[in-house]
Amino acid sequence: MADIVKISKVIIKNYRCLSNSQVTLNEHLNIIVGDNECGKSTFLEAIHLALSGQLNGRPIQAELHPHLFNAEAVRQYVKSFGSMFSKAPPTILIELYFLDDPGIARFRGKNNSLRQDAAGVKLLIEFNEEYQEEYAEYVADPTIIRTIPVEYYVVRWRDFADNDITARSIPIKSSFIDASTIRNNSAASRYVLDLVKDGLSKKEQVDLALSYRLMKDEFLTDERVREINGSLDQKKGIVSQKTLSISLDTSSRASWELSVVPHLDDIPMPLVGKGEQNSVKIKLAMEASAQSHVFLIEEPENHLSFSNLSILISHISTRLSGRQLVLTTHSSFVLNKLGMDSVFLFRSGNARPLKDLPKDTYNYFMKLPG
Repeated sequence: MADIVKISKVIIKNYRCLSNSQVTLNEHLNIIVGDNECGKSTFLEAIHLALSGQLNGRPIQAELHPHLFNAEAVRQYVKSFGSMFSKAPPTILIELYFLDDPGIARFRGKNNSLRQDAAGVKLLIEFNEEYQEEYAEYVADPTIIRTIPVEYYVVRWRDFADNDITARSIPIKSSFIDASTIRNNSAASRYVLDLVKDGLSKKEQVDLALSYRLMKDEFLTDERVREINGSLDQKKGIVSQKTLSISLDTSSRASWELSVVPHLDDIPMPLVGKGEQNSVKIKLAMEASAQSHVFLIEEPENHLSFSNLSILISHISTRLSGRQLVLTTHSSFVLNKLGMDSVFLFRSGNARPLKDLPKDTYNYFMKLPG
């Protein structure tokens, strides 16, 4: 892949549990470790949000809710209405700074919180001043204020040159891979099929859709189906004045994507073990995302045995092809397999590289079993 643009620094403010986070990333491999609920998953989610404009597969504007805002920022905002000076509604900020590259000069500017002359993008979720009059009426009675009035908020997505941007215009494409979020069988099948579809060319998608439609047409030519429909036709005038028959759904909501079930060795995907499902989903996501510059992978070790995890990690390493990887894990095996020098200790929204610790502390961690 030519011109692989990388992220050099991430700044996040007031997004979920990350009140004020600033992380400088490695150019290729970044392994994020830390306690549960310390914000590792949120960190990946925020990066993907700033690159895609989407949360949970939908545009962020449609996904706005009060719990996106840092709980402490919300508490301080609500509490301020009991004092003489009320606080302005809090703002969510996500900034991504890009490594220098001549091809992204148009993204360069000082429209960032550090006021640096750099190339990058920022996503702001902030109070819309156009609603100032309505908001004044809303806060007139402080006793009813319990949370953030997101209906008065707007999403602004701009580059550091202060131009509006879209996902198509951003020079970095990301893939957020979290197979563990697929909780039920139908969702698992749908997830895998989406990955398969992404990996198909336009011609292959058309050919598959045509074959599926022809298969539906053949259903009606089956002699047994024709006999059943002939029998139903005799009931015309009894149940309806129109002809009653059975057929397959040919509407757009019954496309092949919603009807085909992926199989492994002739076994439907939902009936395959969770470990194998997890591994297949991650590998397919990487293959289907050939144009992605950044892979964001959430805990690849889920449900995998030691040997299968080893195979998966080797696959991830070989398929990166110079692209950037940000991966979270609780597995010491993943750390050792990918490289301890790329480990970040994540806490309170900040990631400190293990290699930047004092030498005696670094050596202590390296000697610990696991």
